[in-house]
Formats: sequence, structure tokens, C-alpha cells
Amino acid sequence: MVNFLKNISNVWKFFWVICGIYLGVSIFHPVFIQESFEQFIFLLHQISLSFVFVIIFMYTFNVLISDKLIKKYLHGNVGWKQYLLVALVGVLSTGPIYLWFAYLSRMKEQGLNEGLISLFLYNRAIKLPFIPLMIEYFSVKITVVIVVLVFLFSFLNALLIRCFFKKPLS
Repeated sequence: MVNFLKNISNVWKFFWVICGIYLGVSIFHPVFIQESFEQFIFLLHQISLSFVFVIIFMYTFNVLISDKLIKKYLHGNVGWKQYLLVALVGVLSTGPIYLWFAYLSRMKEQGLNEGLISLFLYNRAIKLPFIPLMIEYFSVKITVVIVVLVFLFSFLNALLIRCFFKKPLS
């Protein structure tokens, strides 16, 4: 029995523990399980269209934009196009932040300045998959104001960081 449990991944162990908890609760309090399931279906129905939109958008972005295309526009003189591109890539970036640190370090070695790095990191605060949820819990008005302010202040932050790290002319 012990060898059998060692071969099962932790994900499946967790799944079966949760199923056991639900089974136990459903035996002693079936109304609670029914209400939680109805609430889950209601919430899923409310946000399903938004999730479909986000998945299609992220898939399209991953297909159309490659690393080579991004690197092509990031080298050379820093202009408003580079700032806008880095801001958009920051918004669209996914995954854990610690994986991005190594990539940003390599990009810095290749000439990406500190202002653009801070712009990218600041715009990671805008999470596209959470925008439908923000709209659901708050409102469209509050969500738009927050996203626009974060986006605009990221440029101010990038310019300030660039000024702090500007190398003196020799």
C-alpha cells in the first residue's frame, strides 16, 4: 500500500482528499454542498465569456509575437515606440516573476536600460485574466480608472528610474 501511494503524484492525492472532504460534508450536510455547487455554476456562468475572450487573446498574442520581433524593436535608440512596446509586453506577460528576472538580466546585458526594465515590471501589475473578475466585483468604471492609472504612472516611474540610473557623460 505504501509503494502504491508513493507512485501517485501529489496533485492526485490532493484531488482525492478534496473529494473525500466533499463526500463527508455531503453525507452530514447535503444542503451546504448543493448551495456551494449552485454558487459555483452561477459564478462560472458569469465569467465564462470573459475567460474565453482572455484565452483567445493570449493565444493570438503568443502566435503573432515572437522573441525575435520583440528584440528587433528593443535595440537602438530609446523612443516612444520602445516604451509602448515594453509596456504592452509587461501587461501581456504571464508566469511567475522570478522567471522573468533572468530574462530581463540578459536583456540588460544586451543593452536594455533600467527605465524599460522598470516599465515592464510595473505593467506586470495589470493582469488581463483578472480584469473580468475586477469588473464583476467592483465596476467597469473603477477597473478602467485603476488600469489606466497604473499604465500611465508606469511611464512616469520608468522615466524617474532612467534619470536615477543615467550614466554620467565621460
